[in-house]
Amino acid sequence: MSETPLTVLEQLAGQLIENWPGAWFAPMNYSAISHVDQIKKTLGAGMDLYGGEQSAISSLIELLGREQFVAQLGDLVAMARIRSNATYVARQAKAAEEAAEIERQRLAEIERIRQAEIAEQKKREELAALARAKKEALEQERNKLIEVMSRDVIGWFQVDYLSADSHFQSKYGTLNLEAEYKQIRREFLRGWFGVNVLPAPTNQVLLADEQLDAIGEMHGNIQLIARAGSGKTSTVVYRAFFLVKHCRVKPSEIMMLAFNRLASIQIRRRLLYLLVPSAENILKTKVSEKLSAQRKQKDVDRVAVESEAIDETTTELNVELPFVLTFHALARAVVQPTGAILHDDESNNDRTLSALVQELVNWVLKDPAKGLDIKSLLLAHFKNDWERVVHEHYNLSKEEILEWRRSLPKQSIDGRYFKSTGEKLIADFLFENSVEYLYERNFWWGGQNYKPDFTILNSSNSGTVIEYFGLSGNPSYDRQKEEKQKFWSEKPEWSLVSLYPHDLARGGVDGFKETLCSHLKRHGVAMRQLTEEEIWQKIKEDGILRYTKAITQFILRCRQLGWDVKELGTRAEKHDSLNEIESNFIKQASYFFGLYTNKLEEQGDTDFSKLLADAALAISSGKHTFNRVPGNGDFRVLKYVFIDEFQDFSYAFDSLLRAILIVNPSIQLFCVGDDWQAINGFAGADLEYFESFENSFPKSKILNLSTNYRSDKYVVEFGNQIMNGHGVPSQASHSRQTRISIAYLDKIKPTPHEQEVHNGDLITPALLRLLQEELEQNRDIVILSRTNTIPYYVSQNSSDVSSRKLDGYLTHIRSFFDEDLARRITVSTSHRYKGREKMTVILLDAIQRRYPFIHPDWVFSRILGSDLSSVVNEERRLLYVASTRAIVKLIVLTDQKEITPFLDLQTNKELIQEIKWENLEGPTSVTKQVLVLVGNSTQSRGDGTFPLKDLLASSGYKWSPGEWGHWTKAYVASNFSIGELRDELWAKKDEGITKSGIEVRLIVSPNVEFARYSIEGELWTPTINKFDLLQAALEEQP
Repeated sequence: MSETPLTVLEQLAGQLIENWPGAWFAPMNYSAISHVDQIKKTLGAGMDLYGGEQSAISSLIELLGREQFVAQLGDLVAMARIRSNATYVARQAKAAEEAAEIERQRLAEIERIRQAEIAEQKKREELAALARAKKEALEQERNKLIEVMSRDVIGWFQVDYLSADSHFQSKYGTLNLEAEYKQIRREFLRGWFGVNVLPAPTNQVLLADEQLDAIGEMHGNIQLIARAGSGKTSTVVYRAFFLVKHCRVKPSEIMMLAFNRLASIQIRRRLLYLLVPSAENILKTKVSEKLSAQRKQKDVDRVAVESEAIDETTTELNVELPFVLTFHALARAVVQPTGAILHDDESNNDRTLSALVQELVNWVLKDPAKGLDIKSLLLAHFKNDWERVVHEHYNLSKEEILEWRRSLPKQSIDGRYFKSTGEKLIADFLFENSVEYLYERNFWWGGQNYKPDFTILNSSNSGTVIEYFGLSGNPSYDRQKEEKQKFWSEKPEWSLVSLYPHDLARGGVDGFKETLCSHLKRHGVAMRQLTEEEIWQKIKEDGILRYTKAITQFILRCRQLGWDVKELGTRAEKHDSLNEIESNFIKQASYFFGLYTNKLEEQGDTDFSKLLADAALAISSGKHTFNRVPGNGDFRVLKYVFIDEFQDFSYAFDSLLRAILIVNPSIQLFCVGDDWQAINGFAGADLEYFESFENSFPKSKILNLSTNYRSDKYVVEFGNQIMNGHGVPSQASHSRQTRISIAYLDKIKPTPHEQEVHNGDLITPALLRLLQEELEQNRDIVILSRTNTIPYYVSQNSSDVSSRKLDGYLTHIRSFFDEDLARRITVSTSHRYKGREKMTVILLDAIQRRYPFIHPDWVFSRILGSDLSSVVNEERRLLYVASTRAIVKLIVLTDQKEITPFLDLQTNKELIQEIKWENLEGPTSVTKQVLVLVGNSTQSRGDGTFPLKDLLASSGYKWSPGEWGHWTKAYVASNFSIGELRDELWAKKDEGITKSGIEVRLIVSPNVEFARYSIEGELWTPTINKFDLLQAALEEQP
């Protein structure tokens, strides 16, 4: 409905009130009425009006006249107001209607969307239901297929296991069932071994999935990377057993190659027991009888005895074993040499190869000219600063220089190792000038251990100390240096010689030694300079042995690499030697290499490397059989070749294997090893063969045995940390968590008893405390050392430890324990303990100069392919091997300032705990002792012991420096009496000496103070009097 058009008067009235909105809402329209009245009176004149109002008023007056304007204005305004209100209401209504429509549309849209979502959800649910139904149908179909496949596969496994893979690929290869096939195979194998290995079918062999995969995978060339403690040997033996027993592979079609006789015997023995369980008692009886028959022989070869017993047992039981032998035994079976086979075998004390080289060296030494060359080479080599030579030769970064500097050898003329070039030069000077010294002898200072570099004794409580302050310039180090100098300045009986790097930099080696010489002369140290000949005579025996060993290793490496004298000569011409010493050694080694090979040819003898090379040549030339007891073999019929310790593969072994594969390319390899345990580079092993397996052999597969079944979880994780970033980490099978114990040798505070017994020796009391703790836990212990010598100062007071060799030190350590306990303590080098285990392992020397340990003679093998990087990497692996020998407890002995760079103790804080020495006690001595300590009184003043020092020394007392410096003497506890003590020379009345300010403490081992006296004149006043503690200690004595 359209609105009626407004008249002119209505339009003008509307214009008039257009700007009066507030007026319409005033109470009772007062404002509007008042406004209208005022307009009537003034006709707008003088009023504050808007332009629109004034215009409207003027137009209305003109249209109506003034009189009618005044008469009609009220009505016109009222009507305009009604029209305005009506318009407002209409507009409001329309706006409300529009808003309602919008809301209706919004709600309608929401409902539409909701309905659409409901429909979509329903559709999705229908589709999901269809998908589930389809999936269930497919799963049912797949499960039915797997059931069918499982029956097929199990049937194949039972009837013809070796063809099962081929049947599976043919029938099911396109159906993506490989995972199910592998799991069926695992369960089949697990069940098979449960029945065939143990007599009770309800028991099962505990084989993990990784082991079952390695056993069950029969096709292609397989490399099995087996971490420490992962059950490698069991896996190898079970795989061979399964091939023979179930797969019906003839034993003559299997060859198992080991790297040493002991490993081959272990494999043969275990295979025999598996194939014929009753053989165990028979074999043990035969071995026992043979050993009894040879009990009077000096060196019985137990491996040979057991090997012979196994041969007899297999013959007696008519059982055939696979060919299990070493590479060298295989080569011997191929070549059938008539002459002697020279080799070195420490396990059998057989060193025929070294003996021949020694014979050649001795023969050459008889030639004056050549003997002089050897002598000159050795003296130059022993005196040389190899650190400087390497830095000058190699283009190393600053970081690399710092890394190598810690590792490069600093060996003195007399064969001892030191931490710095400065220390080596000091040791050389002392040796060259007939000055006897102790290296890093311990002193007790301010509550901590202090080990000055060199101690030259005048008596037990006086002498000269030499310190090489190699880090001067470091504020912290300089403060410590000043404290050390102050410490010695307060001891009138001791003199300190301080040397610095600038002494060496300013004067060179000769100037450095001159400075040292002047210091020693000033302090009254007696010296006599040795002639070159005298030096040679002192080091000749050890030097020649070391030279012979270096020549022997060089010859062996050349043989292992397949080099002859001509090849070595060609390479020597191209080799860039570090200096004249290396060049001269290569010339001399080449000469001996020629003598060696000629001697073998003259005698008709050979060595293992040549034997391997000859066997490879014979096979390549058409020989396909090998002859040995108890049976002969033919390479052409072999199907499987197992190789153990594959990380130790070398050129010679690879050449022999390649020759066999040429004769029989269908042989399938099973090579087992651990690149983390590759520690035989010195013997010619090359990790490159292990690392390039996939590229070297067709159809190769790499499997892993990463679970450690031997060691505590934290031991496994500790080993992983050492090898972090170098391969697949090991996983612990045991949940047992025994934290790794870190023992800082520099933190131990020896008790008075330990100070008396061990006299400046820290390593022995530390080890005794650790050993006592472990023995109390009923654990057997092995102490592992990087080399065959102890790297610490060892006191010789308690027993004859004339050298720091491991065997002698073991005797020394065992002497502190009863015989039954002593037998539970063993010692070994880390190399020799590979493949073995012990409940507790103590790493004796986890310090920088031992891990890595770089022998000075490493430079002589550079021409053979060695370099510093490979040597250091092998040292890391050796520390891993040593650490992972522990079953439950690993104890790492180190020094806060010398921790091996291979350990990151901060990153793995949760794995480790620090040994608190004060919580450990050493073994109770078999014979109880009373220690008498005589020192200055802590309660009163006086002359103290100074006037008595000569009397105390003549009475057998020794001075022990420290916070409470004192004189010490030991008595057998059962014979001790206070009367006997007071009758000693120093305690007797002496008219010339007045005793004052003296304190005597009496301590019974291990560390129980039972009496204390204050001495003034001849009066002994007891301040502690508990002799019942002495009696109790005696009653405890076994």
